[in-house]
Amino acid sequence: METEEILAWERKWRVLAAGAASLAAIAPIVALFPVAGITAPKHDNDLLDLYRINGHRSSLLTSTIVSAIGLIAASVVLYYLYRAVRARKPDPVSPAIGALSIVGPILAAVTTIVAGYFQVKGSHTFVSSMPRRNAPQTLQFLSTASQQQIATATHYIKDASQFQVAGYVGPAGLLVFAFALVLVSLNAMRVGLVTRLIGIVGIVLAVAQVFPLFPPYVLQLFFFGALTFFFLGRWPNGLPPAWETGTAQPWPSRQAMAEQRVRQRRGDPEPEPESEPEQEEERVPAGVDAALGRPQHPSSKKRKRKRRR
Repeated sequence: METEEILAWERKWRVLAAGAASLAAIAPIVALFPVAGITAPKHDNDLLDLYRINGHRSSLLTSTIVSAIGLIAASVVLYYLYRAVRARKPDPVSPAIGALSIVGPILAAVTTIVAGYFQVKGSHTFVSSMPRRNAPQTLQFLSTASQQQIATATHYIKDASQFQVAGYVGPAGLLVFAFALVLVSLNAMRVGLVTRLIGIVGIVLAVAQVFPLFPPYVLQLFFFGALTFFFLGRWPNGLPPAWETGTAQPWPSRQAMAEQRVRQRRGDPEPEPESEPEQEEERVPAGVDAALGRPQHPSSKKRKRKRRR
């Protein structure tokens, strides 16, 4: 694609990409609000979990759907950024990265919705099959439930076939999403579409998806929020030149930026790129040319004539 075609395509879809980036930034945080007042059970008992899920079905489903929307929006963002990287990177970028950018988040989103739906449905089916009880009777039942009843509850919210499938497909989708996020962030940083800080945050966010050592909500808000400003051309410190030129222009290092600011304050001109030194003409002895069957240089013949005189 020509540079003008690249920039035209990005201008056409940048509002959609920016909207998707905004959704991907805030959706994980918004998904926490419906379940904020739901406390986890104090005992390790799946029967308690099941009654808890049934009592907050709508809130849990709402939270699940919002989280899935955020993942789908992230797939749009990654694919848009992948297209921008591919158009600027001198070396060919594998189309598999673009496919992973779409498949990974969508796979994780679908698995999240399916698992959440069957948990809510299973809890409601189980509770509806039990005799009606008031609050004190329910508490007594939960505290005196048999092992068979607890095993039945476990089947409804953990051991059913749909949960076993989701237990494999969901993490696989998150792993693919994280892999695509690392590759896209790294290449976007190399061609100058994002700053080094934003690129590093994207890589750390990908690691947090696979190894959830801490909640990644703040990282998601920062990373996708920054991409929103990049896509709209509203980055506070100035848009990276690669977005305007359509070519790869890596973001300068901190040292280079500091030196540039010092030159601007002093009013010094920008340093000119060093020209390559001219190669000196290789001098070959006359006998070597004759031995190799190459014609001798005219200047060497003149020197021979002068010597004979």
